[in-house]
Amino acid sequence: MPQAESRKMPRPLLLFALAVFALLPNPIRAETNPMDVFADGVEAMDAGDHAKAVTLFDQAAALSPDNPEFVYYKALALEKMGRDEEALSILNQLLSAHPKEYRKAYFDIAAIKVKQKQLAAALCTLQKAIASDPGDARARMEAGVVARDMGDHELAVQYFEQAAQLNPDLTAQARYMIAVVHMDKEDFDLAESLFNQVIQAYPCDPAGKAAVQALIALEKVRKARKAWYSITQFSWGYDDNVSNQPLEPLAAVTYPEKTDYFQNLFVMGAYRLVNEKERRLGGGLSFHHLGYRDLPANNILSYSPFLFGEWDLAPLHLRTQYDYTYYYTGGSDSPAQDAGWYLTFHSPFDKLKTHQVACTSSLDEAHGMRTQLDLVWLQKDYFDLSPDADGFTLGLVQSKAFGDSGRVARAGYTYYYESSEADNFSYWFHQGTLGFTSPLAYGITGDAAYSLVFTDYEENPLLWVGGDRKDATHRVTALVSKEFTDWLQGNLTYIFNSNDSNVTRAGIDEYEYRRNVVLATMSLSF
Repeated sequence: MPQAESRKMPRPLLLFALAVFALLPNPIRAETNPMDVFADGVEAMDAGDHAKAVTLFDQAAALSPDNPEFVYYKALALEKMGRDEEALSILNQLLSAHPKEYRKAYFDIAAIKVKQKQLAAALCTLQKAIASDPGDARARMEAGVVARDMGDHELAVQYFEQAAQLNPDLTAQARYMIAVVHMDKEDFDLAESLFNQVIQAYPCDPAGKAAVQALIALEKVRKARKAWYSITQFSWGYDDNVSNQPLEPLAAVTYPEKTDYFQNLFVMGAYRLVNEKERRLGGGLSFHHLGYRDLPANNILSYSPFLFGEWDLAPLHLRTQYDYTYYYTGGSDSPAQDAGWYLTFHSPFDKLKTHQVACTSSLDEAHGMRTQLDLVWLQKDYFDLSPDADGFTLGLVQSKAFGDSGRVARAGYTYYYESSEADNFSYWFHQGTLGFTSPLAYGITGDAAYSLVFTDYEENPLLWVGGDRKDATHRVTALVSKEFTDWLQGNLTYIFNSNDSNVTRAGIDEYEYRRNVVLATMSLSF
């Protein structure tokens, strides 16, 4: 027996080991305590690990089947994961089994239906919540928001008024939302009056502060909804490598390394014959003139009548426009150029007329995403010996807005093919673009973009030999703009182009060039 006694742990060491064990977490005890497991699930959901949260809520429910709160939180986690139908099934079961205790599930179901764009179903759910507790002002506020989104303005106002009557604390918010409804109805004068009333009565309330911003938005909406509108832009710029032969087929254009100052004038007026919120149809006329100081032979003057149609089928937006444009080229020196005025309005040569149909569709998506598709058909009819041509453009832009910060990132792709009557003037290109827009200091907005263009020109023995000409063009654009008023805006633009080709003579790339353009523009819009 002495050997057995020699293997016993000394009493002080045994007491120390027991004390340490008592301080260590007990996984068996934690796993068998449903509230501990539930707390871990809530912590996981707050951390964004919704899959882990669902597993923990299932464990808690298995340990305590009589506690429906664990199942309710599982539904919330499933909704966060995008598993809406599973979440709806659980929430409806809870309402069926515990209609009073889990009345809050009505609001969760309505939120899911709104997310799924099932507004009628969301409103029906909130009406059930109202029926279950007629004194609940919150249910009426949310029902009013859904009714407004559905376009039922009268019903929305009724719900907001009822909410304010049931709970005076909601009066500021309800009156603000009523003003928003009238802005949606395009009762701009009444909406402006109601917003001002909210600002005066509740200057420190969030609703009063929101009304200040809403008045700014209202003026922009009022301006956008006018039947007629006009835009005038005047630009002054410098180009260190002016292209010659303006409006010629692109394959014939060269860059002779001539620097010059230039001015641009663009004037456009339009009228909406049909001017509804979801549909606008109209037409207008635009005028454009480009004038150079030292190279007036490169001047361009054009006018363009156009027709357009716009449809807002949220989240889809469509626009179609037809333009007929007539171009003149050339010009001569004028005494006004010595005084700094380069727009001579004298371009004697009929050069080109074009017909263009442009179709644009934009889709607003979740998380600030927006997809835009552009389809353009262009017909060029020259008045000189230049060969006529048809062009087709396919453009795709994907953008991402980062909340309400004003920062937007975008990526785009453009394909263009021009088929000329003279095959050796046909060409196509692929263009990829990356860009980013962001607010800067003092109300200034900045935008930067980079584009890479690969162009393939058909074999043209008149201009080069050795097969197709292939160009690679890098383009960098930087712009800063500031809106001084709702009708006056200024911007400063810098553009850099770098082009290289595979056409060489005596080891020299005949179509290589570098080009820098600086442009200052003022815009007036009414």
